Amino acid sequence: MSCAEPISWLRLERKALGEISGAEGASIDQHLAGCATCREAAASLQRSLRLAPLPVMEERARLRPPAWRWLVGATAAAAAVTVFLARPSPPSIKGSDITLTLVREHDGDTDLDPAFFSPGDRFKLLVTCPPQFRFPWDVVVFQDGQVRSFPYSKRGRLSCGNQVPLFGGMRLTGTTPVTICFLWAPNYDRDTLSRKGEAGLPPRARCEKVSPAP
Repeated sequence: MSCAEPISWLRLERKALGEISGAEGASIDQHLAGCATCREAAASLQRSLRLAPLPVMEERARLRPPAWRWLVGATAAAAAVTVFLARPSPPSIKGSDITLTLVREHDGDTDLDPAFFSPGDRFKLLVTCPPQFRFPWDVVVFQDGQVRSFPYSKRGRLSCGNQVPLFGGMRLTGTTPVTICFLWAPNYDRDTLSRKGEAGLPPRARCEKVSPAP
């Protein structure tokens, strides 16, 4: 195996989680020893892995209120306006500039743009956006029209590019269709979205739906 045949993110995640061992694990270790690109990807996964099962609706923990509070007085607001006016306006992002692609792993095989899932399948998200942008984002999972999970507890700002993988992923369960949405609206609120369900999605959300395998 050479660097011309890179190891998939999903296999690297399974190795990091201890789900791959024996001869297959040794083969991956041998590949990483001779491939700097995959070795760097594996190191990033170790630092950033956020893989969690999709929780049952009734067991979902209550969301903590935002830590910030608006404490801006008139003087501070005026200063903020001054700074804002002094900076050139960044180019705007059109809705069509953002696309979401799902990757499914089932029994060791990967499937791009899947239409179905089986209980326990792992999913990754690939985001395509203009490379000159960095913006806040979030991911929400719906089932039966209600929020089931916000799988990414740590997000930061996304560095855009072509099919940028969000490190970590999620496992899907249940017997009804699941909608996975990538949110890049900075002013939405998780609590509000939890109350309203899919009806509370911001206009710029990018969503993909997968159904239980027949």
